[in-house]
Amino acid sequence: MVDDRCRFQHRGMSKPSTTQSFLFIYHFLTRAVLLLKSVDYGRMAEILVHRAGSPDEFTRLTTITWINEFVKLGGDQLVPYYADILGAILPCIADKEEKIRVVARETNEELRALKADPAEAFDVGAILSIARRQLSSELEAT
Repeated sequence: MVDDRCRFQHRGMSKPSTTQSFLFIYHFLTRAVLLLKSVDYGRMAEILVHRAGSPDEFTRLTTITWINEFVKLGGDQLVPYYADILGAILPCIADKEEKIRVVARETNEELRALKADPAEAFDVGAILSIARRQLSSELEAT
Protein backbone atom coordinates (compact mmCIF):
# COMPACT_ATOMS: atom_id res chain seq x y z
CA MET A 1 0.00 0.00 0.00
CA VAL A 2 1.41 3.39 -1.01
CA ASP A 3 0.79 6.23 1.39
CA ASP A 4 -0.39 9.68 0.21
CA ARG A 5 2.98 11.29 0.81
CA CYS A 6 4.70 8.94 -1.66
CA ARG A 7 1.98 9.38 -4.24
CA PHE A 8 2.23 13.18 -4.17
CA GLN A 9 6.02 13.18 -4.10
CA HIS A 10 6.03 10.79 -7.02
CA ARG A 11 4.19 13.40 -9.05
CA GLY A 12 6.62 16.08 -7.89
CA MET A 13 4.03 17.63 -5.58
CA SER A 14 3.90 17.96 -1.83
CA LYS A 15 0.87 16.65 0.04
CA PRO A 16 -1.82 19.35 0.15
CA SER A 17 -2.72 20.79 3.53
CA THR A 18 -6.16 20.31 5.02
CA THR A 19 -6.96 23.92 4.17
CA GLN A 20 -5.92 23.46 0.54
CA SER A 21 -8.00 20.29 0.29
CA PHE A 22 -10.98 22.05 1.87
CA LEU A 23 -10.71 25.00 -0.53
CA PHE A 24 -10.42 22.73 -3.55
CA ILE A 25 -13.51 20.73 -2.55
CA TYR A 26 -15.40 23.91 -1.65
CA HIS A 27 -14.71 25.62 -4.99
CA PHE A 28 -15.37 22.48 -7.00
CA LEU A 29 -18.71 21.82 -5.34
CA THR A 30 -19.71 25.49 -5.49
CA ARG A 31 -19.23 25.50 -9.26
CA ALA A 32 -21.05 22.19 -9.60
CA VAL A 33 -24.06 23.38 -7.59
CA LEU A 34 -24.27 26.67 -9.49
CA LEU A 35 -24.30 24.81 -12.81
CA LEU A 36 -27.32 22.77 -11.80
CA LYS A 37 -30.63 24.35 -12.75
CA SER A 38 -32.76 22.46 -10.27
CA VAL A 39 -31.17 21.66 -6.93
CA ASP A 40 -32.87 19.89 -4.04
CA TYR A 41 -31.02 21.75 -1.28
CA GLY A 42 -33.23 20.18 1.37
CA ARG A 43 -32.34 16.62 0.39
CA MET A 44 -28.64 17.48 0.18
CA ALA A 45 -28.75 19.22 3.57
CA GLU A 46 -30.54 16.18 4.98
CA ILE A 47 -27.62 14.02 3.89
CA LEU A 48 -25.06 16.44 5.35
CA VAL A 49 -26.63 16.80 8.80
CA HIS A 50 -25.66 13.20 9.55
CA ARG A 51 -21.98 14.07 9.02
CA ALA A 52 -21.95 17.26 11.11
CA GLY A 53 -21.23 15.32 14.31
CA SER A 54 -18.19 13.55 12.87
CA PRO A 55 -15.17 13.25 15.18
CA ASP A 56 -13.01 14.43 12.26
CA GLU A 57 -12.49 18.23 12.23
CA PHE A 58 -12.17 18.43 8.45
CA THR A 59 -15.44 16.55 7.96
CA ARG A 60 -17.27 18.75 10.48
CA LEU A 61 -15.94 21.94 8.90
CA THR A 62 -16.75 20.82 5.36
CA THR A 63 -20.21 19.64 6.36
CA ILE A 64 -21.16 22.74 8.31
CA THR A 65 -19.81 24.99 5.54
CA TRP A 66 -21.96 23.22 2.95
CA ILE A 67 -25.02 23.37 5.18
CA ASN A 68 -24.37 27.10 5.49
CA GLU A 69 -24.17 27.48 1.70
CA PHE A 70 -27.33 25.43 1.19
CA VAL A 71 -29.21 27.59 3.70
CA LYS A 72 -28.09 30.71 1.81
CA LEU A 73 -28.91 29.28 -1.61
CA GLY A 74 -31.98 27.21 -0.77
CA GLY A 75 -33.67 29.61 1.63
CA ASP A 76 -37.32 28.73 1.99
CA GLN A 77 -36.83 25.29 0.41
CA LEU A 78 -35.12 24.31 3.64
CA VAL A 79 -37.97 25.13 6.01
CA PRO A 80 -39.10 21.46 6.20
CA TYR A 81 -35.51 20.54 7.16
CA TYR A 82 -35.07 23.34 9.69
CA ALA A 83 -35.16 21.07 12.76
CA ASP A 84 -32.58 18.66 11.32
CA ILE A 85 -30.28 21.49 10.31
CA LEU A 86 -30.66 23.14 13.70
CA GLY A 87 -29.82 19.82 15.37
CA ALA A 88 -26.63 19.65 13.33
CA ILE A 89 -25.42 23.21 13.88
CA LEU A 90 -26.22 23.78 17.55
CA PRO A 91 -23.51 21.39 18.82
CA CYS A 92 -21.07 22.98 16.35
CA ILE A 93 -21.64 26.41 17.92
CA ALA A 94 -19.78 25.04 20.97
CA ASP A 95 -17.16 23.14 18.93
CA LYS A 96 -13.54 23.23 20.16
CA GLU A 97 -12.43 24.46 16.73
CA GLU A 98 -12.93 28.20 16.13
CA LYS A 99 -13.51 27.84 12.37
CA ILE A 100 -16.38 25.46 12.98
CA ARG A 101 -17.91 27.70 15.66
CA VAL A 102 -17.79 30.71 13.32
CA VAL A 103 -19.52 28.90 10.44
CA ALA A 104 -22.09 27.35 12.80
CA ARG A 105 -22.99 30.77 14.25
CA GLU A 106 -23.31 32.23 10.77
CA THR A 107 -25.55 29.33 9.73
CA ASN A 108 -27.68 29.85 12.81
CA GLU A 109 -28.14 33.51 11.86
CA GLU A 110 -29.07 32.51 8.30
CA LEU A 111 -31.65 30.05 9.66
CA ARG A 112 -33.10 32.69 11.95
CA ALA A 113 -33.49 35.02 8.97
CA LEU A 114 -35.62 32.51 7.03
CA LYS A 115 -39.24 33.56 6.89
CA ALA A 116 -41.42 30.48 7.04
CA ASP A 117 -44.80 30.57 5.35
CA PRO A 118 -47.38 29.17 7.81
CA ALA A 119 -48.67 26.94 5.01
CA GLU A 120 -45.27 25.23 4.68
CA ALA A 121 -44.28 22.12 6.61
CA PHE A 122 -42.74 23.86 9.60
CA ASP A 123 -42.52 21.36 12.47
CA VAL A 124 -42.42 23.39 15.68
CA GLY A 125 -42.52 20.21 17.80
CA ALA A 126 -39.35 18.88 16.15
CA ILE A 127 -37.59 22.20 16.69
CA LEU A 128 -38.57 22.25 20.37
CA SER A 129 -37.35 18.67 20.74
CA ILE A 130 -33.96 19.62 19.25
CA ALA A 131 -33.72 22.68 21.52
CA ARG A 132 -34.64 20.62 24.59
CA ARG A 133 -32.04 17.97 23.71
CA GLN A 134 -29.32 20.61 23.29
CA LEU A 135 -30.23 22.38 26.52
CA SER A 136 -29.90 19.13 28.44
CA SER A 137 -26.70 18.02 26.70
CA GLU A 138 -23.92 16.75 28.91
CA LEU A 139 -21.32 17.84 26.35
CA GLU A 140 -21.64 21.55 27.06
CA ALA A 141 -22.81 23.42 30.13
CA THR A 142 -26.21 24.95 29.39
